[in-house]
Amino acid sequence: MACFAWSVNAALFPSQGDPTATSSYPHYDTLLNFTNLEFPIKLKDIHRFEKMNNISINVFGVETEYKDGKYVTEVVGPLHFTKQRQPTHVNLLLVSDGEGNNHYCLISDLSRLVSSQKSKCHGKIYFCDGCLQSFSTINHLKQHEKNDCNHLCTKIPTTYPKLNKYGETVPENILKFVNFEKQLPVPFVIYADFECILKPIQGNEPLADKPFTVKVAEHEPYSFGFYVKCNFNDQYSKFVSYIGANAGQVFIEKLDETVLDLYNTHMKHIKEMMLTDQETAEFQRATTCYICMKPFNEVDVKENYM
Repeated sequence: MACFAWSVNAALFPSQGDPTATSSYPHYDTLLNFTNLEFPIKLKDIHRFEKMNNISINVFGVETEYKDGKYVTEVVGPLHFTKQRQPTHVNLLLVSDGEGNNHYCLISDLSRLVSSQKSKCHGKIYFCDGCLQSFSTINHLKQHEKNDCNHLCTKIPTTYPKLNKYGETVPENILKFVNFEKQLPVPFVIYADFECILKPIQGNEPLADKPFTVKVAEHEPYSFGFYVKCNFNDQYSKFVSYIGANAGQVFIEKLDETVLDLYNTHMKHIKEMMLTDQETAEFQRATTCYICMKPFNEVDVKENYM
């Protein structure tokens, strides 16, 4: 629960024994001010702690992604970036067990933690703790921090090969459309929109001792309209609208009724594909797939469903 406090404590005072044991440090209550703060400390509350203790804090996280045929865990962030850097500055790492339980850890050496994911070189690398960009010299880092850092981490793609969704090996730095299945037209599309009125909220008062956002009104739907567009025959396209106090409930009912009718009328029973003589001839002559535009190879099969 108090891992944030002990991690900050560990940054401020050298351990008197095992650095992972709380008994190696003076108790955080005697050194740090946590007035009106609740444990576990949330990211949104760190700025209050900084202000009360004249300490600046950056918090980084971890993220796992699939790279080069394996899962890799990397440091990302910052998740919290201090608004005003103080002489006493602390970098923390926030890790999660995937079940909503978070834990703060002290980052005693950001370069040692992050360098392996940024470079294969073994020399000293200097990292900006605002955006995780790396630099070969301390002077380059200082210049970046003074003039260029926007606290955003930019990942430059490389020419290293990667596998796309179809198992093809392609360079990482080349973007190419591969979701060819999304080019197939769908038989029906529904476009919907609501109109709302702003209803005042009564009795919503702020708390004097905590940051707050006062909600003064809420959106209450009073009308809707949705348009059903048919791709193959416009006579099945239609517009449905409604005005009334229970617009939200009626919208769900009308939408459910419309979708069920479309399914029962047009999609429930598979119909035989009927091609014209011209379409059949074009099908037989085709040497490339009309979706991905790649030529057919020996293992591809063109099937005629007539």
